[in-house]
Amino acid sequence: MYSAKNEGGSQPLPDAGKYIKIGIVALIVIIAFALVGSQAVTLFMNVEEFADLFITPLYFALVSSIILSVIALIRVNIVKRHSILWYSLSTAIGFINRNPTSAVSETITSFHDYKLSVPHFVIWQFTKVVLFGAFFANIMFGFAAMYVIDGNSLGIENIPEIFSLPFVTPPTDYSYATEKVIPMIPALLILVPSILGVIGLRLLLFVGLHHIFKVATSYIHDAAQGKPKWLNYTSSLEAIVGIGIIWSAFNMFFGENIDYNTKYAIGGTFVVGFALIAFSIFDRIRSRILTHMLKRDVYIRIFTIIAIAVVVGIAMSVNTSIADAKKIEYLGPYTAQQIGVNQYLAELDQITEHIHDPSIKSISPNQIDQYIEDNADVLDGIRVWDWEAAFAKLKPEIGLIPYVNFEDNDILRFDDKLYWTASMAPILPSSVSLENQWYNEHLVYTHVPNGFLTDGKIVDSSELFEQRQIYYGEGGLLDQTWSGYPTDRGSTTAELNGASYDGMGGLEIAPPISWLFEPNFMISFPGTPIHVMRYKDVNDRMETLYPYFLYDLFGKELDSLPVTDGKNTYWLVPLIIGFDSRDVPWSAGNPYLRLVGYGLVDTYDGNIQLIKHGDDFF
Repeated sequence: MYSAKNEGGSQPLPDAGKYIKIGIVALIVIIAFALVGSQAVTLFMNVEEFADLFITPLYFALVSSIILSVIALIRVNIVKRHSILWYSLSTAIGFINRNPTSAVSETITSFHDYKLSVPHFVIWQFTKVVLFGAFFANIMFGFAAMYVIDGNSLGIENIPEIFSLPFVTPPTDYSYATEKVIPMIPALLILVPSILGVIGLRLLLFVGLHHIFKVATSYIHDAAQGKPKWLNYTSSLEAIVGIGIIWSAFNMFFGENIDYNTKYAIGGTFVVGFALIAFSIFDRIRSRILTHMLKRDVYIRIFTIIAIAVVVGIAMSVNTSIADAKKIEYLGPYTAQQIGVNQYLAELDQITEHIHDPSIKSISPNQIDQYIEDNADVLDGIRVWDWEAAFAKLKPEIGLIPYVNFEDNDILRFDDKLYWTASMAPILPSSVSLENQWYNEHLVYTHVPNGFLTDGKIVDSSELFEQRQIYYGEGGLLDQTWSGYPTDRGSTTAELNGASYDGMGGLEIAPPISWLFEPNFMISFPGTPIHVMRYKDVNDRMETLYPYFLYDLFGKELDSLPVTDGKNTYWLVPLIIGFDSRDVPWSAGNPYLRLVGYGLVDTYDGNIQLIKHGDDFF
C-alpha cells in the first residue's frame, strides 16, 4: 500500500543512459581487441611458420610505402608550413565553438596565414608516412626499388630516350623499337607507373587543392571587407589549370601508342598549358592594381586556346588525310615499331615454326595392319577422351565414398603415355551433425587418403603416385578451413582412416596463443599445444608466400598439375608475372605476361620449391 514512509524512502532511478553508453564503449573495446588480437595472432603464426618467406613481401611493401608516400605527401617548404588537414580540423573546431552571432569570416582564418609550428610541421611529415603509407604499398615496386638500390639496372638510364620518340620518324623495320624502347621496358612496367601516379597525387594536393583552399578563404575575407580580388583569384585558377595541362602533356610521352600525330598533340597541349601559366603571371602582376578582369582579357584567353586547338587540329587532320593516301609511308614505320614491341611482349621471337606436309598416303587394305604397327608411336598418343568423357568415366571410381569429391581433371604424361588424372578434395559428409561439424572439419577430415585416379584404361594410381595422401591440395575443406591435432595424442588419432600426420607442415602453438587462434581450444584442449596446418589450398598458400605472381588469369584460376619424382607428390604451379603496359610506347595496351618458373608444393607437408624458367629481367 502507498504510504508516506514509502514516499520518503524512495530512491531516484539509476541513469540508464549512462550505463548504456558504458556498455557500448565496452563492446567496441572488446570487438576492437578481438579483431586486433586475431590479426596479431595470425601475423605471429605466419612469421613463426614461414619466417623469411612471409617477411620478405612485407619488407618490399614497407619499402614501397615509404618511398611512394614520401614523394606524394612530404612537404619541404618549412617557411610557409601549411597543412590542409590541420587547417580543416582547426576550422571545423572553430565552427563548432563559434558564437552563433559572429560572422563566418571571423571563424574561418585565411589559409595563407595559417602555419604550423616548426616541431609540429616536422613531426606531421613523419606522421603522414605512418598513417597513410599503407595506401601506397606496392610489393612489385618495392621489389624493383631494392633491386635498383642494390646496384642493378632495370633500364632506368634509357628513360630519357622516350622524350624523343614522338618527334622522330622511325624506320620501316622494328630495329628502332628494339634499340630504343625494349631496353627501358622493365622500368616502364614496374617503376614509372607508380612514380607518375604519386607525382600526380602530389600536384593534386599541394598545387590544386592547396591553392583552391587559399583562393576560397581569401575570397571569404576579402568579401567581408567588400573588396574581393577577382583578378587575383583568376590568376591562381589559371595557374592550377595550366600546371594540370602541362602534367597531362608530360604523361602523353608515356602513352601506349605513338604515331605521326602524337607530336602535334603533345606540342599543342604544352602550348596551352604554358599559355595559361603566362596569363596567370600577367594577371598576378596586374592584380596589384586591378580587382576585376577586363572583358577583352577574357576574350583573349578564350580565343588563344581556341586558336591553338584549331591549329593543332588542322595539322593533325592534314596529316591524317595524307596518311590515308600514303599508308605505307606514314603508317608503316609506326606499325613496324608496334610489331617489334609486341613481339617482345608476347615472346613471338622465341617461337620456332615447323612446317609439316600432311599429305594423304594411299594404303592398300592388306597393308593397314602393318601401317598401324609402324606408326604406333604416334597413334597410341592420340587423345580420344575429352574432359567430360574422362570425368564421367572416373566419377564412379570413388563410388559411395562420402568424404571426397572430384576437384579437377588434368592430362598428365608418364613414360610417353597420356593419362587423364583426377585430383580429389576432402568434403564434410552430409551425415555429420551440426554439433559435431567443428570437430570433424578440423581434426577428422584433414586430408584425402588416396587422392588421384587415372583414366583411359583405369589403372592403379599407386603405380604412378607413391605418395597419394593429400594434406595440401585444391578445393573442398583444404580451401575452406585449417586442420590440426593435439600434440599429446600419441598413437590415438582422430584423423580419417586412422591416419596420423607426422610431416613438417604447419606449426605447434601452445596456450594461450591457441586460445586466441581458436577459442574452442579453451574448452577442448585448454592445456595442450596444438599442431595447426593452415593455407592448405595450393593457390592460397602460394599467394600468401609468393604474392609476386598471378594465380588468376583472365577471370579463371590457373591449373595446378600433380607431378611426382617417384617418391613424393607435388603440385606443379605455374609462376606467371603480369604488368599493365599502358606506359610502354607502341605496346597497344597489350599486357606483359611471362612464365618465369614453376612452384612445386609438396602434397604432404606443403613445402615449396621454385624452378626458374627463362632469362627475362624478372
